[in-house]
Amino acid sequence: MYVYNMPRGTRKIKLNPPSLCFFLGLSLIIGLCGCDSPASKLKFPENPVLGMKSRWGVVNSAYLRVKAEASSLSADIAYLRRGEIVEILATNVSLNSLAEESGRWHELRAEGLRGWAYSGYLQIFDSRQKALTASDALGK
Repeated sequence: MYVYNMPRGTRKIKLNPPSLCFFLGLSLIIGLCGCDSPASKLKFPENPVLGMKSRWGVVNSAYLRVKAEASSLSADIAYLRRGEIVEILATNVSLNSLAEESGRWHELRAEGLRGWAYSGYLQIFDSRQKALTASDALGK
């Protein structure tokens, strides 16, 4: 029998050599079995998509940078002007640790362009007609 002395104030653990070997063997088997399992090869997206419903947005800043990915560090692929209408294809939440990186990003489509834009520069509507009305109010 093996007695493991713990720091003062804690209990002693008594293990027989067969039970010690059993627990060590079991932990080794569990550790080795998980290496080649299909579940260990799964990769989940860093920023899960929250919505798939098509919505509409209107650019509410002078210029909107459209990004290749949902990050302010991503490359600019286009610029949109105030009042332009875009179709919102999906929304995700940035999980980055930087304060300026956290928030909602929208995947959008406008005039053959597809990219990502930060939510703070868009007004979001549930219909194209409401977006057209808001765009006219901005004086496009």
